This record gives sequence, structure tokens and C-alpha cells, in this order.
Amino acid sequence: MPDIGTLDAVHGAHFVPAAVDRVRRLAAEKDRCARCFCQCICAGGCHVNLVDAGRDYPDYCLQTRGITATRLLRDLDQDDLRCRLLADRHAMQRLATHPHDALNASQAAP
Repeated sequence: MPDIGTLDAVHGAHFVPAAVDRVRRLAAEKDRCARCFCQCICAGGCHVNLVDAGRDYPDYCLQTRGITATRLLRDLDQDDLRCRLLADRHAMQRLATHPHDALNASQAAP
């Protein structure tokens, strides 16, 4: 991948807009990441080591989704819901492995 910009000790960072857009699209172009609510947070994880869509989610995905969901609930002042989610292992597993960012299964695309 070509450089996305330069770093200068005097003037700071200078980014090439087209290159930054290309990096932003990396996660959106991955089947597993395209609909994930964490897409902009993790940017698709490690672009070299992330497993194929046909295999289990790597720990990185599971952890990022769990942490992000609980932090979002905290930031939305939903501490009761956050605590119930954290206490329910089955709910956390469903959240971490749900292949879509829809709020419930009836909203997910077929």
C-alpha cells in the first residue's frame, strides 16, 4: 500500500485525501466487517491476519464488539442495560458474533 501522507517535525502530518479514503474503505470491503457497528472503530482489525469470512470470528472482533457495545451503553447513560448485558454471557456471545449491526434479527438482511 502506498504512503497515505507524510510526517514533518515542523509542520506536522500531511495526508493524501485519496489514500485516506482508500484506508477507510478497507473494512467496508470485507464481508464480515461491512455491516459491523464497530467498523469505524477497529477499521477491520489487522488487514494481514484477519481470518476468512467462512471461519470463526477472531478474538479481536469478539473483544472489540463487546467493549464497544458496553462503552456505547455507558455513554448513553444506560448503565442498567450495560450491567445486565455484562452479566448475561449468552447475550454477550450473541452480540459478539451477530453478523449484522441491526438492532434485532428481524431487521437483518437475509
